[in-house]
Amino acid sequence: MAPDGLDPLDVEISVVNHQGRELLRACLSTLPAAIGGLRWHATVVDNASGDGSLEMLQQEFPWAKVLLNRVRHGFGFNHNQVIRPVVANGSARYVLVLNNDTELYPGSIQELVAFADSDPDIGATGPPLVNTDGSPQVSFCPFPRLVSHLRSEFLRRNPRGMGGAKEGWLSGACLLVRTTALRDVGAFDTRFFLFFEDVDLALRLRSAGWASRLSTTTPVVHHYHATVARPELRLPMERQMLRSRYLYLRKHHGLLTAWAAAIITDVALALRSAKTLMHSAQQGQNFTGPAPSFLLRLAWMNPRQRLLHEKLSVGTSHASGRRSLLRSKAARTCQSAAALSRTLRDLRGRGRVGTILHGLVAERLYHEAATWKVPMRRGHQMESPWSTVQSWTAAFTGRYDDAEIDLLLRFADRGTLLLDVGASVGFWAVPLALAAHRRQSRLVAIEPLAANRPLLRANVERNGLATVVDICPVALGSTQGQAIAVVERGGVGNASLNTPIPQDGDAVAAIWTETVQITTLDALVMPPSTAGLRCSIIKLDVEGLEMAVLEGGASFLAHHHPVILGEFSPEWFAMRGIPLDAPQRWAQRTGYLCHEVVRKRSGRFSDQLTVPLEVRLIGEPRGDGPLLLTPPGMAIPDSQGTMGLRRSFHFRQ
Repeated sequence: MAPDGLDPLDVEISVVNHQGRELLRACLSTLPAAIGGLRWHATVVDNASGDGSLEMLQQEFPWAKVLLNRVRHGFGFNHNQVIRPVVANGSARYVLVLNNDTELYPGSIQELVAFADSDPDIGATGPPLVNTDGSPQVSFCPFPRLVSHLRSEFLRRNPRGMGGAKEGWLSGACLLVRTTALRDVGAFDTRFFLFFEDVDLALRLRSAGWASRLSTTTPVVHHYHATVARPELRLPMERQMLRSRYLYLRKHHGLLTAWAAAIITDVALALRSAKTLMHSAQQGQNFTGPAPSFLLRLAWMNPRQRLLHEKLSVGTSHASGRRSLLRSKAARTCQSAAALSRTLRDLRGRGRVGTILHGLVAERLYHEAATWKVPMRRGHQMESPWSTVQSWTAAFTGRYDDAEIDLLLRFADRGTLLLDVGASVGFWAVPLALAAHRRQSRLVAIEPLAANRPLLRANVERNGLATVVDICPVALGSTQGQAIAVVERGGVGNASLNTPIPQDGDAVAAIWTETVQITTLDALVMPPSTAGLRCSIIKLDVEGLEMAVLEGGASFLAHHHPVILGEFSPEWFAMRGIPLDAPQRWAQRTGYLCHEVVRKRSGRFSDQLTVPLEVRLIGEPRGDGPLLLTPPGMAIPDSQGTMGLRRSFHFRQ
């Protein structure tokens, strides 16, 4: 796969898996050879499988980014979690929607991309599909209409064709879509839980002037309906097909056409049921057709009503237009509330309001408003994802760890290097970069997550700081290698490395995992622009791996003697089995002095903080505040900026 860089990848591959470990293994095994020389990346959405698929992915396909859903979601919802970030960031020229029940021939995807490149009017293309036995499978079909539906129900004529129609839709089993086309028409409509979402997308592409073309390239094997062929799924899937057809016709041809098609289907099913009943009476035990009761249950369903599996898929937008409008209004209401909250300077509890609202509505509003755009109290602008609680706190207060940032910046010397380890989307990196710009210094932001780096880079550029910031796409630890990062919902925000995937918590939360590269601080290749600069300060936010970073940077720290501010969370230390006094022991070995940052409010009704420093020695109890590690002989500035060594020191925001 291609390394992260400024140029977009050729293709981002999205694969959804539900209870299909062996199918998924066969599919992914054929991917590298099918890609050829393209620059690519693959994401697997594991749709609440519970069959060992996740463990198989981590062991056999570490190059695949993994999203784990706790509950089962629909086809469009799952793929949209991959499509939307690609469209927003422009990180790939094409998105390949791929079923896990497909197998690819060598070079097939490379040929498909070349076919799409040959005609700039192509918005979507797909290869010819073949069955498991090599026989041809329907791959390109004309758009469904009421007349064709009537023919198929009563004359039992299949209206589909193999590319004969000039306009139609391509199967979503293997569908290559141009990113610029998706930017024009949007991603899949998640009101379609399954079936017809590919038909709807093709029709929207046609309306926007994009063509859907069946390629003449190497075919792809599609084990047709292998993922939904289990007997217990037959009735729900047939009902889903009828409901999705109703939704499609209602959306594009009106309510009258949709109901007419539903009535036609009911009449046809009733007639088939009567015919089946007669055949079963004649043939007795030798009858192998569908049971009459099965057909009548299909005819009895109301296509307007959501099915049970749709109701259980909480995050999927099955709302009507009115509900979607209400959801958008709720998003705007939250934005207005946040703007009002920021005008209430220093009022205590504003951040708590943001935290509560995040828990109540962020899951439902995530797809309607993906990011906050927040003017911060320091004067800079930040864009951050709705999916993280930190974003909501910042949106309602206009602050993010301002007191700690001010504290650390007191040690940032002019003309030096500032290091932000675990930069995420830039809540620390941007204010540190502002200070670096004023002091003729440089900032190196270390961020391993591919989804975070475009937002981090955008926030840096938005504030005119691109000339003083370098971004390193790695994680820091005690050794070099790879690690699995468990990421917040949506794959953006905070992440922890090599931690067990939590089994409790929000039942509708989605967990992302990503394989990241790890290096040590000593082995980190610094950008050429930082040559000759001494590192004066380091900020650490690595979810319990602070000691690993310090151990892997012994030579760097001994050479530069920077001041270090890190979370050193007792909760993370306990989870990882690290002694709570490990930072004090490290400080004693290296001659550093360990201070705890004790957060205190400046008033009863104020959310403004003071951050007193209290020295912590080995064996002394500590709270849950961050730790400041100062090198030997460091003079500590007090709140007025004068220098001195004291037992405790007070800094006011």
